[in-house]
Amino acid sequence: MATLRQIHRYMNERQAVVLKDGRIGKISRVDTFFPKAETIVTVWLRDSGDGVAPSPVGGTPSNTLSGLVKVGLDDVLGTTTWPSGT
Repeated sequence: MATLRQIHRYMNERQAVVLKDGRIGKISRVDTFFPKAETIVTVWLRDSGDGVAPSPVGGTPSNTLSGLVKVGLDDVLGTTTWPSGT
């Protein structure tokens, strides 16, 4: 799990991140709501060209189309690289 500071660094450096469910994308926005201090991370999933998002790390392709998804802070595991061929 990444910290809020790391999430902002990943976003500013435009690094690819891996989500808890294996999807790969880039962080486009981070919102923290007060007073509960809940953080929502908006991640852009790149289309692999065949209408499905890039394959999860070590898994089968996801049926999720490219676009923006909103996840919790604890759903971002860390940085990764884009799968080759996408």
